[in-house]
Amino acid sequence: GTQAVLGVLPLGTSNDFARSLELPMRLEHAARLLALGKVSAVDAGRLTEAGKAPRHFVHAATAGLNVNFARLATRADLRHRLGRLTYAVAGVLALREHPVFDCNITTEGTSERFTLEQLAVLNTPVIGGALGLKVPGVDPESRNLQLLLIEHMSIRRLPRSLNNTLAGRPRLCRG
Repeated sequence: GTQAVLGVLPLGTSNDFARSLELPMRLEHAARLLALGKVSAVDAGRLTEAGKAPRHFVHAATAGLNVNFARLATRADLRHRLGRLTYAVAGVLALREHPVFDCNITTEGTSERFTLEQLAVLNTPVIGGALGLKVPGVDPESRNLQLLLIEHMSIRRLPRSLNNTLAGRPRLCRG
């Protein structure tokens, strides 16, 4: 609800936020765009947890697989040693840890309980870094947040489900 302006330069690991806003990935072009003063209105989310100070986000708040993956994929020592293979190795290691957690989701007065491997509260459509996945219907100016849930499933089904998504054949199925 403020008039604060944030300049975005694509200096991150995967630049999902910049990609969602369709900003140029080349630093010179992004800096030129900043100089021109193009301003977009972007909603911000607020994450509150019992006993902790609220945290704000403009891209996503996540729990589960993605947190483990990002922790590994952004490690400078792994990136230096593995180069382009960093994401693949981080993915395998994150899947090996296979975190599972229970979650109650309450929206519009209805509450459901899930056993999840991943929860993402999204404000921008691009996720997955180099994979370039887009979540349909997510708009940073919509004044709505979207939920992306990955339910707990057997380790055998997870790669098949991910493969369908990566191949452009996402299917709604249990999990």
